[in-house]
Amino acid sequence: MNASLIKVENSYLVKVGKNEIKIRVVRENSRGGWMVSSLAGGNTFLVKDPSRFLRCIETLPVTAQTPAVAPVPSQPAVTVSVTAQPPAAVPVPALQIPVSALTPSVKKLSMLDAAAEALKNSQIPVSCKEIIAAMESSGLWSPGKGLTPVNTLTAAIGVEIRRKPNPRFRKTAPGLFEYAGGQNVTSSE
Repeated sequence: MNASLIKVENSYLVKVGKNEIKIRVVRENSRGGWMVSSLAGGNTFLVKDPSRFLRCIETLPVTAQTPAVAPVPSQPAVTVSVTAQPPAAVPVPALQIPVSALTPSVKKLSMLDAAAEALKNSQIPVSCKEIIAAMESSGLWSPGKGLTPVNTLTAAIGVEIRRKPNPRFRKTAPGLFEYAGGQNVTSSE
């Protein structure tokens, strides 16, 4: 973008690294460039190269120059006596609170706690893939953004079996686990 087109108080889309961010030009820098403020986070930084300005997002309307303080004509002070009356009651609309905000929040189970709950109901040893399917179908747990929840669960069960004195899981065969009792499922250990 041409440097003469960049104006103070206008908003622009600026290239920063691989990202494009929305900024507002705060002021021109005395050593060249512009001090800008991010519209998202409010961070202020210097942009020296006008080619980083991709396009204008918002332009401030051009208005006639107005003086900072309007002159006040001098008039004699007038005292007025007014009997104060309470202001009329303004009806306040009822708050719209979602029902979910009124119900107590239920703590989401961790992956291991949900796996222990799912294994309690199983009569035979099952694989971690089957445990995850059971957790999802019963609504105990849902996967996040991870790509390999089966591997994560297998590793977590293995760690609990090795490190806890009284683990909730027992390995019966390679890749197969069953519920072994152990600690309380609702504990946060």
